[in-house]
Amino acid sequence: MINNIDLKPVGKYVNDHGKEGVRYVWKLDGRPHVYVESGAFYKRTYLETNKADAEIAAYTTSVSLGCLLAKENRQCKFCVTGNHVPYQRLLTAEEIALQNVFMVLDDLIANQSNKAREFAYMGQGEPGFSYDQVKRAILITNSVMEDLGINVYRHIFATAGVPQAIRRLSEDIAIGVFGKTKILLHLSVHSAIDRENLMPINQLYPLEEVIKASEEYAKLTDTKVVINLMMLKGAMLMGKGPFNTTSPEQAINLIKFLNPRYHRIILCEYNVDSSVGTNNPISLEEIAKLEDIFVANGFEFKKFIAFGKKNKLACGLLGGQAVPNLDLLEINPLLERAIDLIKGQQI
Repeated sequence: MINNIDLKPVGKYVNDHGKEGVRYVWKLDGRPHVYVESGAFYKRTYLETNKADAEIAAYTTSVSLGCLLAKENRQCKFCVTGNHVPYQRLLTAEEIALQNVFMVLDDLIANQSNKAREFAYMGQGEPGFSYDQVKRAILITNSVMEDLGINVYRHIFATAGVPQAIRRLSEDIAIGVFGKTKILLHLSVHSAIDRENLMPINQLYPLEEVIKASEEYAKLTDTKVVINLMMLKGAMLMGKGPFNTTSPEQAINLIKFLNPRYHRIILCEYNVDSSVGTNNPISLEEIAKLEDIFVANGFEFKKFIAFGKKNKLACGLLGGQAVPNLDLLEINPLLERAIDLIKGQQI
C-alpha cells in the first residue's frame, strides 16, 4: 500500500470512440472478480441546455467497493451495485482522489481542448457514509488540478440522504474549507409516496429530515439543491413494485416537501438492468405534464439523459464486473505519476 492507496486500474472500456463515456475498473486490495468502477465523459449530457454542458468534461467517482447499505439489506432497489456487488470496504481519501487524477491524466481529448472538469461522487457507494474521505479527496483533487493548470468547475456530492453529512458539508462550505470551488448537493429522492420501499435508507433517515438538512445547505451556500427524480413507470425491481415516480400524484406529493427557493428538479433517465428488474417507457407527454406541475409551482426543471448504457456506466448500472484488459506495464507510468501527484499534496 502506497500512501493509503491499494487501488490499481486494470480495465478500460470505450464505446463509440468515447462518446458513450469511458468505464474504468479498478482492483482493490488485490481482490479478484469484483471491481471498483469510475467513468469519464467528454461532455455532461446528451441534452445540451447551455454552453457548460458541452465544454465541461465530467467524471463519476466511487467511494467504496459495493455499498455499505447492503450490509443491512437497505440498498436501493434500482441499484445494481447495492444488489449484486458484495460490500468490501470504504475507499480512503487518496483512493477516491486517485480515480479523479488518473482519469484526468488519461483524458487526452479534454486535456487537448483545455476543458474545465466536474467530479461527481455518484459511482459505487453512498458518499454520506464517507464524508471525511470525500472531503479530503476533494481538497487533494483541487490541489493536483491547480498543479496541472486545470480548472475545476465543481464537485457534486450525490447522496440518497444522510442528514449529518449534508450538515457537515454545508458548514464546511460556509467557513470556506473548499475555497472558491463549487460543491453542489445532489439529492436522490425519486419518490415521495413509496420511497421507503424503493430506497430503504428512508427507514434510517426519513425524507422530511433529509429535506430539512438540504434547506440548511441552500441557505448557507446560496445554491439550490438538485432534487433527482428517476423516471420509473410500473417498474418491478428486486421483486418489489410496481414503482411509479412519473405520475402527477407523485409530483404533487413531492412538492409538499420542497421549496422552489431551495430546490430545483432534474428528471433523470433510468437505465434498467435485467438483473435488477424491468421498467416501462415514459412518453414525452407524461414528462411534459410533470414539467407543467413543477414549473407552475415555481421550480426550475431539467431533463437529464445519461451516457454509458452500452458499457454499463450509466445511472444504476455499476455492477463491478469486468474482464481486465489493461497492460499494466503500459499503464504503470501514468499510475505512478497520478500517485506521485497525490503524495505531493500537503492537505
